[in-house]
Amino acid sequence: MKNLKRLFILTLSLMMIFSLTAFANDNKIEEKIYTITEAYQYPVVPGMPEWSKFNSLDEMIEACQIPKDILSNMSTDALIETVINYPLAINMFAFDNPQKGFDSVNSYFNGFQELSNRPDAIQKMNLYTNSISYMKNYDQMDSIIASVIFENLKFQNNIEKIELMSETHYNYTPKGTKVQFIYNLTWADHGLTSTQADNANENFKKAYPNATPLREENPSYNCHSYAWYSTSSSNLYWLNGNYAYMYISDGSYSRTYSPSTGNKVWYGSADHSAIYAGSSIVKSKWGSMGLYQHNVSYCPYSTSDVSYWK
Repeated sequence: MKNLKRLFILTLSLMMIFSLTAFANDNKIEEKIYTITEAYQYPVVPGMPEWSKFNSLDEMIEACQIPKDILSNMSTDALIETVINYPLAINMFAFDNPQKGFDSVNSYFNGFQELSNRPDAIQKMNLYTNSISYMKNYDQMDSIIASVIFENLKFQNNIEKIELMSETHYNYTPKGTKVQFIYNLTWADHGLTSTQADNANENFKKAYPNATPLREENPSYNCHSYAWYSTSSSNLYWLNGNYAYMYISDGSYSRTYSPSTGNKVWYGSADHSAIYAGSSIVKSKWGSMGLYQHNVSYCPYSTSDVSYWK
């Protein structure tokens, strides 16, 4: 009987040990060991002859994706430096606000997507943004890009910031629909200094060497205002996309599948507008940045939903 008791106690003890071990293993958080600690070197970047051969945003996107085996094994510090160096990070500043720009770039760049999924991304980005100005060969544009990424990772950007901070005026579509405009924006409204804006616009010229600059950056009007309201360089009115669409939705313009010079171009999914100049060439203002003449698909905006209106 004593031997049976001892056997039972031993068996029970072993079962408890195995159960505790299994529980510990099931609840153990395995820390990923990253083998790549250096930033990824993009094979083609602005300034190279190969970059000038690209004819569309899609070609640029494809050339700058990070190979999956490298991306998943890259430390967060190396990943941060990699996304800061992303040749198309400048595209974030071609939209009405940096959050929309971040969302656009995040939709096609796997580096942004990977960083957004890293549990230590916010902590590491905070350290990076606080230390970048002390780094060797400090680039002001890198600091601005890092700040935008950091703020978006924290989900603290406010899409309606411009509307809330600025004076609103009204005008009417040809059919008489009342449309809201934002009057006389300054660089402060965009969270930039004039020097930073000039730096950003110069980076656009490098990233899109086959686009022709027509005017320099201007904080007061955007692509929608240029296309639907006034092409004047003294335009002081900013038009958000939801109001620009009223020119289409109320029947003031009708769709055409054979565009001619002067027709409006609507990049629906990209929240962008342009004016058709003929032979697949358009003129458009890139957010608060410069006015450019370019091929319809050679710009910071997706062309998956482009339509023409007269």
